[in-house]
Amino acid sequence: MGTRKHPRARACDGRCSWYGCPGGAGRGAGANPAAREELRKWRLGIGLDKYREVGKKFADGGVRFYSYNLSFNDSFTDEEIDKGFQMTQALGTSIITASSPLSVFPRLKPFAEKYNVVVALHNHTSGPDDFKAAMSLSEKFWVNLDVGHFFASGYDPLAYLKEHHSRITNIHIKDRKKNQGAEMPFGEGETPLREVLLLLKKERYSFPACIEYVGPAGPAIELSKCLQYCKDVLTFA
Repeated sequence: MGTRKHPRARACDGRCSWYGCPGGAGRGAGANPAAREELRKWRLGIGLDKYREVGKKFADGGVRFYSYNLSFNDSFTDEEIDKGFQMTQALGTSIITASSPLSVFPRLKPFAEKYNVVVALHNHTSGPDDFKAAMSLSEKFWVNLDVGHFFASGYDPLAYLKEHHSRITNIHIKDRKKNQGAEMPFGEGETPLREVLLLLKKERYSFPACIEYVGPAGPAIELSKCLQYCKDVLTFA
């Protein structure tokens, strides 16, 4: 779950990193073509020095830049894909987390192997079969597991963690109700969060666990509550 000495950070794709998130314009299957082309030009045109500057700020602050979120899709050109891997290395990490369709992974394979970068498929509704299909393509394809989404989709996060922990880059800690139910404050949903946390403690897996919940009280307050829940489970179990 990280340590005081080596905190970890993630960054999201493109302009979300330092220009604020543009709300998804230009991304995804339903993207506006003009906005998508604008994003492509921006991505290909921006210099890598900007990314190196960002990575250096984290390093200077004693924060390990753990992973870069870049969700490739079928609209990416090979040139864009290549630039994405260059951006990742410039930030000082060798891990990309991606909420991407399986169809793009065969195109990612030569770039992941060329740059020695792990691409971790992140799940929203994806399940074990999707993960297996991606990982079978390359040793550079791993999993970024969201235990709440996984549970809400009808799968067992505990069993998956036990079986596949060696190919997991990091996990998202989230509490949801079953059958695609709502996200809930930690401890109020049906996801086996307590059991997940205790498994991490027992097995001492090396990957980080990232709290992911934004409730009505706002990130600062909700994050504090979630963190306290995790501390209580790990301390008083």
